[in-house]
Amino acid sequence: MKKKVKGMTLIEVLISISIFTIILSVIYLFSFSSNRILSDADVKEQLQSEGHKIEDKITTLGMETTNIIDINDFHNNSLMSLKEGDVKAIKFNIATIDSSDAIVHKEVIFKYDEGNKSIYYGESTDPDIMTSNTISGLTLLSSNVDSFQVKSTEVDKTVTTVTGTLPVVKDLKDTKSIEIILTLSKKKGYSNITREISTIIEFRN
Repeated sequence: MKKKVKGMTLIEVLISISIFTIILSVIYLFSFSSNRILSDADVKEQLQSEGHKIEDKITTLGMETTNIIDINDFHNNSLMSLKEGDVKAIKFNIATIDSSDAIVHKEVIFKYDEGNKSIYYGESTDPDIMTSNTISGLTLLSSNVDSFQVKSTEVDKTVTTVTGTLPVVKDLKDTKSIEIILTLSKKKGYSNITREISTIIEFRN
């Protein structure tokens, strides 16, 4: 006599499908999480590298800068009479000593291209570099810059208000100390990472 082969009931089929679905979900979540971690690490490493490059330039600048020559916004208006602003280009006067112990003055530019999220740095003698779109002779530091701001930090005086005494900083044209603030960000795959760089420069006398 032939033995009957027992088939799966509908409930058993549904249970099997449910278990299989749970397993697939766990595998997907694990894979997504792993890819997200790897993607985040990759983007963070890139922004950290670009951030260090910018900070190195600013630090070197701080040791050699004597004053700001000019600052322009995105409408090519000068920010020199203001205390802070969003910057398109800023030009510094730096002083170095050559092999014969003579003081050599150079003009150094930080220039920000908002459309391409790129910031450039270098020496320039181009008289139109502050207002034009040229980046000739400048070196690209990062293509992941969301904003570029400069603030005066040298206190000029204090004022008394109903909430207390507040410091008033000098205009950018008169200050001997500024804060440079850049926000770097990058989207890649599952990642969306932002990093802020804030550095204070004390100008040389």
